[in-house]
Amino acid sequence: MDKEKTFPPFFGVPVSLKDNVLYKGRVSYVGMIDPINPVQGEETECVLLIKKMGLIPFVRSTTPQANKTFETNNNIFGYCKNPWDEGRSCSGSSGGEGGLIGSHCAPIGIGNDIAGSLRSPADFTGIFTLKPFYRYSNIGLAKAGDFSGGLFLRPENGVYSRSIDDVILWNQFMYDK
Repeated sequence: MDKEKTFPPFFGVPVSLKDNVLYKGRVSYVGMIDPINPVQGEETECVLLIKKMGLIPFVRSTTPQANKTFETNNNIFGYCKNPWDEGRSCSGSSGGEGGLIGSHCAPIGIGNDIAGSLRSPADFTGIFTLKPFYRYSNIGLAKAGDFSGGLFLRPENGVYSRSIDDVILWNQFMYDK
């Protein structure tokens, strides 16, 4: 008698990660010419949760310098163009993620938000997201100096997708973990 094998909700789905999500064996630039964080030695909590959901990290997305502008542009990768109109922006600071998901280069992606960095790129590129306001951990984000402005402003990790159902499933899993 074989037991039925259960798979995690996003088993085998590739996921893109914003450049400030620390990932084992990778450097985080956070839009700066010099790396902000050296090669990561261990998996961070964020990536462990992503893998627990069955997702496979496969690409990193660009960010503005130090993640602190509403337009994604830096001296490494240049200007992040909107997939619907290359003369327009994807917004920021998760604009690289918005552009990847909006242009169908990734089915789901991880960004983060303090003052609109999830919501604004979603609006600019026609995809779905939700700022989960302290719903789950933000441990595992590269920091480009302490520009947060205070204790109550911390980046919130969130998911991007072209489907609202994926955003709902993601948040149900994160809430139940």
